[in-house]
Amino acid sequence: MSDEYGTVEATEDVAVAAEPIEAAGNLRRGRPRDPGVKERDERVFKALGSGEPKTKSQLAEELSIEPGTVYLSLWRLHKDNRIVRNQRQWQRA
Repeated sequence: MSDEYGTVEATEDVAVAAEPIEAAGNLRRGRPRDPGVKERDERVFKALGSGEPKTKSQLAEELSIEPGTVYLSLWRLHKDNRIVRNQRQWQRA
């Protein structure tokens, strides 16, 4: 069947099997992350060490990186459950 515009109408319900999210792996939407960003995130993660929690400003000063850039790295690490935030300080999970 077709409607007045010539488009075909579906007469049967078609079930589409979606792949489970877990089976898809770690696929992210959008373009791949730049290798330099990955390296910077690892530097921030290593700077946290297993010791005392550090603030964003302390990490920025230690690594000679802008505080805003450090915050982005901290947020990505937090989203990946690699670090935790306690008030204004960050530490490894």
